[in-house]
Amino acid sequence: MGQQPPAIKPCVSATPRPLFSVMIPTYERTEHLAETLRSVLAQDLGPAVMQIAVLDNNSQNADVAGMVREIGGGRIEFHRHAQNLGMVGNLNACIEAARGEWVHILHDDDFVATGFYQALRAGMEASPDAGVLCCRCRYLDSAGRIMGVSPPEARARGLVDDGLWRMARGNFLQFCSVVVRRSAYEQVGGFDPTLRYVIDAEMWVRLAARFRVRFEPEALATYRVHALSATHKLIMSSEDCTDIARGLVLMGERLPAESAARVMRAARAYAADLVLQHTRVMSDIDPRGVPARLRWAVRFDPGVRTWWRCGRLTWRMLRRGLLNQRKGPRA
Repeated sequence: MGQQPPAIKPCVSATPRPLFSVMIPTYERTEHLAETLRSVLAQDLGPAVMQIAVLDNNSQNADVAGMVREIGGGRIEFHRHAQNLGMVGNLNACIEAARGEWVHILHDDDFVATGFYQALRAGMEASPDAGVLCCRCRYLDSAGRIMGVSPPEARARGLVDDGLWRMARGNFLQFCSVVVRRSAYEQVGGFDPTLRYVIDAEMWVRLAARFRVRFEPEALATYRVHALSATHKLIMSSEDCTDIARGLVLMGERLPAESAARVMRAARAYAADLVLQHTRVMSDIDPRGVPARLRWAVRFDPGVRTWWRCGRLTWRMLRRGLLNQRKGPRA
């Protein structure tokens, strides 16, 4: 058995615990933080029901504390780590600092729509056996334009059938659209610090293997896509491929034996699809890394569909190169 995820200690708060803990990790970024904070405060349920906290990962060049004071007016807790814990370390610190029954990790560049907490609270009451609540989310580009909406995890509102397989065959959940029981994190452990790109996908699979997932079909959260995001940087450096490979190994080790084979087939097929999807976009920016990424895709899923898609992408690049040569300056 491989390395186990970090343990999450049970909450020992002596006072009555709130229902929600909205935990906002941040580091050196305040350009969107105000919008994030205001989206939560606009639907504040009060301190007895909702903990709101910002965890600053030892920022040196951003006055996060000042912004929290200005916007929160004392309502928002502020914690600044004495040293940088790394991205995953800060995520786990968010869970550890959460006093609520349910934990919502909301990144400093994402936000939630009015009705988010009301809808998920209704889901808690309707499905008391659920350990994960999620909704669809909108994708926003750097200019604030809507790029699209995540696909539905189920046909209708309610518990997701075969949640483990669905989480493995396509990670359409973003942190901003997921709320998890703190006790569920306590049972499965925290986010794995050996991962960077698939930290969320590996966690959702781990949770779905042990807990029911409830789905809300409205798009009540917004995920911002921009060049400064950690995800974008990992894709452009192709570090996403090595991280996916590591994540697949961990998933295989941590899944129940009776479902591992079927779930891993779905996870590997999705991994190949994801690599090829990003490779197509990357090829227009920097084609030098494309051959290595195609090899990664085949390694994840050596099926006919993957080879066919690799061939299409290769032919597309060859055609584009020939066209560029044809349109070059004349002698």
